[in-house]
Amino acid sequence: RNTHGYVAYDCQKKCLVYLKDSWRVVHDDIKKEGDVLQTLNENKVPYVPTLAYHGDLGQATLSQDLWRRYHPDVGPDARCPLKKHEHYRLVVEEIGKPLTDFESSKQLVFAMATALKAHETAYKLGILHRDVSAGNILLTHNPAMGIYVGMLNDWELAKNVTKTVPAARQPDRTVRSTGTWQFLSVSALNNCEKPIDLQDDLESFFHVLLYIAIRFLPH
Repeated sequence: RNTHGYVAYDCQKKCLVYLKDSWRVVHDDIKKEGDVLQTLNENKVPYVPTLAYHGDLGQATLSQDLWRRYHPDVGPDARCPLKKHEHYRLVVEEIGKPLTDFESSKQLVFAMATALKAHETAYKLGILHRDVSAGNILLTHNPAMGIYVGMLNDWELAKNVTKTVPAARQPDRTVRSTGTWQFLSVSALNNCEKPIDLQDDLESFFHVLLYIAIRFLPH
């Protein structure tokens, strides 16, 4: 998705913000990340980014339309392996720092706990994150608490789930293309066609904590 992130300046609010530039997959069943964040914000889900602005830039890929022209030997029922992508930008109010910049084991564990709280609250709304990783949990300063907390970031792969359909099904979004493989659950790694479910995400939190603790804490 050629994602890039920048610290930007909001000329209207006169403050620094974080801008995410990417090429999102265009599909009726795939929500824009900004729409997901808006739902989370409206329902007061804690420890998630605060949406400022988002939208498409009017640029889209053409590769998926040209594929058949350059592959005339394929049958009429053959599915194009390329997907349409739209140039997209998202702006959020918080500017986080990497989870690996934690200052103590206590701060690390507390950040993981607050990120888990965000995941729990979102799941109760019927939204499953599906990409829990070390890079998607940031440290942000909470002025009310006076300390750094964890913020669960990058909701672009999030999917609606229900009690009757607890796993997140989405076109071309099984383990092959969803999640960060280093932090995927064992079950997901053993079955690459498996839709990501709640248990997979929770196991990913464990792998994140274990990975960072072993790599960065003295032992």
